[in-house]
Amino acid sequence: MKTQFMLLVLGLIAGLMTHSSALAATDQTVLEQKSKLLGRELSVRQEYGSVPSGKGVQTVTQVQFIGTPKPLLDARVEYVPPVITSAAPAATPQDPLSSLITNTKHDFYVSGIRIWSDEMGYKDGSLFYSGGVAPTSIPIPVLTYPIGPLVLELDAGVEFEAQLLAKLTPSISFPFTDSSLAASLSAEAAASGFVEGSARILVIRAGIGGAINIVQGDASVGAVIFFKKQAPELTYGGKVSVLSGKIYAFVDTNILFGIWTHLWSANLYAWNGKCWAFGAESCAVN
Repeated sequence: MKTQFMLLVLGLIAGLMTHSSALAATDQTVLEQKSKLLGRELSVRQEYGSVPSGKGVQTVTQVQFIGTPKPLLDARVEYVPPVITSAAPAATPQDPLSSLITNTKHDFYVSGIRIWSDEMGYKDGSLFYSGGVAPTSIPIPVLTYPIGPLVLELDAGVEFEAQLLAKLTPSISFPFTDSSLAASLSAEAAASGFVEGSARILVIRAGIGGAINIVQGDASVGAVIFFKKQAPELTYGGKVSVLSGKIYAFVDTNILFGIWTHLWSANLYAWNGKCWAFGAESCAVN
C-alpha cells in the first residue's frame, strides 16, 4: 500500500511538470484522484491554469489524508517580456534572450510546511538560479508546571535557513574575441539552538533565554572567462563561525490573535565563538 501511495504522488507530480507548460493561458483544469491507505481515503488534487498576468501557467498539488488538505507542490512558469517605453524606444534596446527564456518558480511542501523554494530565469542580462530554505523555527515544549494562576514553562528548539544563488552573465562584444562570460556561485547556511524559561500569567509571559549559533557560514566563488587568449579572473571568499551565542531577557504578549509576540527584549550577555575566514571575507564583528 505504501508503494501505491508513493507511485500515485510521484506520478501526479511528474504529470504536472510535463504537461502544465503546454496549457493555453486561458485553460483552468482540476484533476482529483482517490485511493485507500490504512483504511482511510487518500485524495490528491491538482489544479493548473494561467497565472494572474495571463503570461504563463501554474500548478498546485494538494494531498488530503486526515484533516484539511495540505499543499505538496506549487510551481509556476511565467513569461516576462522586456519593458520597452514608447517614448524613447531607441534608448531601451531589447535583449533578445529575455524573449526566449521563461522564468520558473517552485515551492515544495511537507505536511503543509514549505521546505524549499527556488526560482530560475533571466534577469538584468544574467541567467540565474536561486533556491533556499526559508528561516524556519521548530519549538519543542519541554516542561509546563502550573502554580495557581502562574504557569512555569521551559521550551527548547532549533532554527535553520539556507540560500543558494548562481548567475551566468554573457558579455558580447565586436569583434567576438573581445567577448567574455562571467559566472558566480554563492551559498549561505545557518543553524542554531535555543532554550527559554518563562513564567506566564494570562496574556503576559516573561523570562530568560539562551541561543547558541551551531554553525553559520557563507561562501562565494566567481570567474570571468575571456574568449581571447587571456587568463581568467578568479575571485573567492567565505567564512564559517561556530558556537557564538547570547543570553537574553524578554517579555511577550498574546493579546492579539492569540499569537505570542515580543513586547520587549534585551541581551544580557553575548560571546563571539570561533570564526574562520578566507579570500575577501573577514571575521570582524559589525
